[in-house]
Amino acid sequence: MADEGLPYRRGERRRPGLAGRTCRFRLGIVLFALAFVGCTVTEDRPHQSDFRVGMPRSEILGRFGPPDHKQTLRKTFAGIFGPVEEFWPRVRSGAKVEIWSYRSTRRTEGSSEVTSGATELYFVDDKQTVDGIGFAPEGAVY
Repeated sequence: MADEGLPYRRGERRRPGLAGRTCRFRLGIVLFALAFVGCTVTEDRPHQSDFRVGMPRSEILGRFGPPDHKQTLRKTFAGIFGPVEEFWPRVRSGAKVEIWSYRSTRRTEGSSEVTSGATELYFVDDKQTVDGIGFAPEGAVY
């Protein structure tokens, strides 16, 4: 017979939608898995403790690549609000400050909570090593 290879006999009604439901179920699992993998991207970010004062630029670039954001400014004001409040008074007025920013994480002291944000590395007067480090949590406005 010509229709021996068919999963159903000629004239028989096939159960509609079973194959379509299985395909949609599998597609749902695949999409869920992709979304789950996408949510774990922060694990690839460096931790704030991976950076340290005195760390050379060459080591930073070798381990973490170029910064996500870079800016240069001159210190013209005595006080500042933000992740570098404690470091800023030690910088002399008129100094050139280069800031490298890396997306990173930080563990909250006394807790297992991990915060995402940006670690800021401060290089004063073209030094080749880090002079100060700050951390700005995501969403913080200074």
